[in-house]
Amino acid sequence: MAKIIFFLFLFAHNPIAHASLFFSPQEVTTILAARMQNKQKSDDCLECNGVFFQNQKTWSVWIQGKKLTAHCPQCRDQTIKILSVDQSYIRVEWLYKGERHLVTLQPNQFYNATLKKVIKTQ
Repeated sequence: MAKIIFFLFLFAHNPIAHASLFFSPQEVTTILAARMQNKQKSDDCLECNGVFFQNQKTWSVWIQGKKLTAHCPQCRDQTIKILSVDQSYIRVEWLYKGERHLVTLQPNQFYNATLKKVIKTQ
């Protein structure tokens, strides 16, 4: 029993502790790199974090981690205007560096203004 506890202690404090029983070292590196890339979105990205839709007058969306509602579709950020909301997507007008972008996003997607492309995060 003491050997097992010692092994677990060493494994938990070892820098190789991020090794996986399911993925190869290369796959672990790829997964960690993708996670870091998702966390490092630049200011030229607009991300839809979620959509809550009951009807056209009662909805909430989360963009860039901020909640916008049907009562105030652009209160917090004057560069983002919600044009329409459905159960699974939103239409957004985004003013970025003087250029108007009309974008349709689903939850867990972001739009990169430089690439002019919608990218799924999960």
